[in-house]
Amino acid sequence: MTAPDTRPMTKDEVAEILANEYAMDCDTADPGLLMQVPDWASFQGFGRLILKMALGELDPARIPDDVMRDILKDYGIAIPDDWSIQFTPRPAKTFIAMYPAPDMAKAALCRFQQDGADYQLPPQYAEWVGGTSTLDKQEFYEFRVGDYTLNYCR
Repeated sequence: MTAPDTRPMTKDEVAEILANEYAMDCDTADPGLLMQVPDWASFQGFGRLILKMALGELDPARIPDDVMRDILKDYGIAIPDDWSIQFTPRPAKTFIAMYPAPDMAKAALCRFQQDGADYQLPPQYAEWVGGTSTLDKQEFYEFRVGDYTLNYCR
């Protein structure tokens, strides 16, 4: 087995990799890894949970794993039993780019390669932009925090 290449990359090497197509076999992708959140209220409720943690009103370290699983399940967010749950605050003045696990990224990219597959945003975005949303500004912000945290930061 060869050791992974750990030498620093040049900007040109990074650019070359970015210019290439993805190298993956979609026959082995697991679409079950893609979380399906049932509705806007689930996103909003989860966003409120995250914001309460961010503001220091709720300490996730004091919530046992089984209790957190029940809370998330109430929002329609089922966490597989073999997954751990971790909430981590972003340190001040630190740029963090959290990326999905390889299997999750592969499942999402392979979904787009299926016939008729598209990328659907929750309808609340179009309603907000179109001025027809029933959500007030705080509810919409909670919804966005929940959506982005669940879909991009897990």
